Amino acid sequence: MRGTLDPLTQGKIDAFARRRRRLILVRGICAVVSILLVTMTLLAIVDRFFYMPDEARYALSGLAYVAAFIGAWYTCARLVWRSLDPRELARLIEGVRPDLREDLISAVELGDPNGQARWDSEEFREILQTNVARRMESVSVSELLSFQKISAWVWVATGVTTFVVALLLVPGLRYDSLLLRALNPLANIERVSRVKIRIVEPNPAERSVPQGDIVTVRVETSGTETKHVYLESFPVAKKSEKIEMPFVEGIRMTAVQGQWIGFCSDGCKAKFVEAPPRYLGKVKAFNPNAAPGDARSTDPINAACPVDDNGVNVARAYESSLAVGREPLQYRVRAGDAMTRKYTLTTFPRPEAVAFKKTYIFPEYAHKPNRVAEEETGDLAELEGSIADLDIRVNQPVTSAKLTIEVSGKPSDIALKATETPLHYRAQVPMAASGIYRVHLVSQQTGFTNKFSPQYEIRCVADLVPRVVLEEPTTDLLVPPDEVVAVKGHAKDDIGLRKVMQAIKVNSADWKETVLKEDPGAEYPIGRMWRDSRLHTIGAGSSEIMKEILAKLYKI
Repeated sequence: MRGTLDPLTQGKIDAFARRRRRLILVRGICAVVSILLVTMTLLAIVDRFFYMPDEARYALSGLAYVAAFIGAWYTCARLVWRSLDPRELARLIEGVRPDLREDLISAVELGDPNGQARWDSEEFREILQTNVARRMESVSVSELLSFQKISAWVWVATGVTTFVVALLLVPGLRYDSLLLRALNPLANIERVSRVKIRIVEPNPAERSVPQGDIVTVRVETSGTETKHVYLESFPVAKKSEKIEMPFVEGIRMTAVQGQWIGFCSDGCKAKFVEAPPRYLGKVKAFNPNAAPGDARSTDPINAACPVDDNGVNVARAYESSLAVGREPLQYRVRAGDAMTRKYTLTTFPRPEAVAFKKTYIFPEYAHKPNRVAEEETGDLAELEGSIADLDIRVNQPVTSAKLTIEVSGKPSDIALKATETPLHYRAQVPMAASGIYRVHLVSQQTGFTNKFSPQYEIRCVADLVPRVVLEEPTTDLLVPPDEVVAVKGHAKDDIGLRKVMQAIKVNSADWKETVLKEDPGAEYPIGRMWRDSRLHTIGAGSSEIMKEILAKLYKI
């Protein structure tokens, strides 16, 4: 028996430890629930009737959680954290059962296998263990640790929870939103308020927008009249910004001499308010800014709208704009005691043409090889009559791609066809006349268009006539029949010369042509000593005329 505690006694001590732990945990949970619900309800009440900056809400919610943590520590965590040994548990049991005082602790100490035997014996140990086990058999653990010890905590937690549930069931109170804003101050929940804000644009309020766009934000407020409406934006990694939204339109209903009159605040002529059923036939629209007999109306309005006996602004609209960059942008609207949740504008790039590969196919008469140019711009400039084969690379997949061409004020479209290379589209543009064109794209992912696509030029270079310049002779000459005349000059063309000829005419005879050079290129120097033997046969006084004939490539 040395070093062995009776199994019955050991079982009762273990059961006592387990029940004690459970009761402490229940007490801790009740304490945390009560503290959190009470403090958060108080915070919700403050949030309902007083506007608090986000930082203040964060701080107050943090203090509430600190209070709950302190309550949990003192009622539960510090007791559960430390595990009691059998001697301490036996002392707690003896505190409830005085009849076991000193005997239970002695049995535990003598049953410790690590204990040292001094002034005792095996018989004494056996007698004590048997005696304590017989008395522990009748001990009920539920009586040692009665639920009454924590009943107060349970009742308080139950009462607080019931009160909160009742608040949640009150229609129109919106206590659920108030409580969630208190429990999680970082949650994206709009503020419960008397003023109501409806976001008209963008629609939906949370959407994808093109990068670099200006997004119009238009809201309508109802309920208590507000003097100022603010638009707050929260750029990524930047300081938040707040701007006041200008008032754009609205109508005020007010009681005048027992009748309800609608005042059109933006000076409009035909904007009337709708009246509630109890005012049917009694409400009249009135524009105070209009000239008499012009924009005034005395016709009763037979419809319905939210107005009250104190007068209320109906359909008050405010408008401003947001400049979005490359990163997502959050925004919200504040009017009076109302504040919307934060809405996120996710940005995506618009489709755009980022590179152009241009292959110019010249007319057949030009006898020139195709010219290839790879550029970031889409401007086209080449010989009139050429064809520009465009290979355009875009920055994202698109569902629609075309070229919109305008020549002499007449628009036309050329479809861009997808190639085997991803993100590459191809089309041929005939360069018959100068004009402009744009690349029109529709994104496959977002449906955005490239409405800011630049305008590209189509410049057709005219095919100029060939030129010949005679440097010698510069004027008509009077020479003897056997005189040798120096002919010097050059012939040129922008595309190229097919043939250079010299034509001579004596008196009224026909022209006689002599080919000087075939396929000389773009420029041909003329230099020869010319003497015509026919002048010997016609005698003195005869005249001869010479000219150079240039043939362009397309004429041959």
